Amino acid sequence: MYRFFLFQLLVGILGGYIASKKGRNPLFWGLVCFILPLMVLVIGILPPLLKSGKTRQCPYCGKVLRESDTECKYCGKEMPINLVQCRACGSFVPEKDYCMQCHRKLKS
Repeated sequence: MYRFFLFQLLVGILGGYIASKKGRNPLFWGLVCFILPLMVLVIGILPPLLKSGKTRQCPYCGKVLRESDTECKYCGKEMPINLVQCRACGSFVPEKDYCMQCHRKLKS
């Protein structure tokens, strides 16, 4: 009996891990995979979600990547730098927490 519970627990942890890598709720999917172990196949097949601040879409092939990736692991092309316009001085700077020209905070 404890082997069955251990198997359920491991499949639940695996399902939660896969879900978190795909931008989905790991607690929900871990619980679903704990109750129904075959659901780990479903979460494995589901495509990743775009989540602001965590993932972004490759402009060349359209696949979902982590925000920190500098090149696409699918097509191999280098990711362009995202520029934002500072509201205070109007200059375009790389997407950061502050403007590199006037040193004001960009994100609220």
